[in-house]
Amino acid sequence: MIAACPKCHTRYRVQSDQLGPDGARLRCSSCNAVFRVRPPAGAAASSAAAPERAAVRAARAAAPLQGLRSPRPGSSVIEP
Repeated sequence: MIAACPKCHTRYRVQSDQLGPDGARLRCSSCNAVFRVRPPAGAAASSAAAPERAAVRAARAAAPLQGLRSPRPGSSVIEP
């Protein structure tokens, strides 16, 4: 999923397994703002289509997204 800093709008690619049930707090490597990222609303609700969605995610992951920055080596998910 894509998370964007609410302050400077820098976008980050976040894996769903990095988020807990309540989400996670991230620190922007550009402006140092801390913001919360929550999993998508229907992520836990429908697990019947999970294998199909996994195939779509794998296909999307194979194609690089333009305009996204990878987190800096020192930045990571901030545990609450």
